[in-house]
Amino acid sequence: MASVRMPAGAFLNAAPVGGQYLKSGAAIRSLGTMERVPAPLQYHTRFPEIITGLEVMCKAATEEEAEEILADIKDRAPVDTGALRDGYHIRHDSFSGFGGEDSDEFFIATEVRYAPFVEFGTVHNAAQPHVLPAVEAGRQRYINRESVAIQEASFA
Repeated sequence: MASVRMPAGAFLNAAPVGGQYLKSGAAIRSLGTMERVPAPLQYHTRFPEIITGLEVMCKAATEEEAEEILADIKDRAPVDTGALRDGYHIRHDSFSGFGGEDSDEFFIATEVRYAPFVEFGTVHNAAQPHVLPAVEAGRQRYINRESVAIQEASFA
């Protein structure tokens, strides 16, 4: 006995046949068989969930590392009056980048005007670096933290 296959979503005598049993149609009846036409394949992807998870986890990892670097800067900062040490803080900026993508940036900032002179020194005063050593100390820690965040988001 011969069978007839039709593409999913096709119509025969105004009866939809995609994924349904064919119940009408002269061509089908004349062959004396009814066959189930397979429905189109549907794929499910986790990419949107993974990307959302990556954004959330990487932002959290970046913020945590910024807080650790800030604490390290404050520990390393020379103290006379405490204004330099207490003046450092984290500034968080959110903005829409190219293509409408949201972006977050974390900055360690200070409004203490003499901070660069303490960090890099002047003709009269020796440098007392505290920001750059703290950032360098956090570099590998940040890379490791981001790697863990990527793995957790990808396999969650």
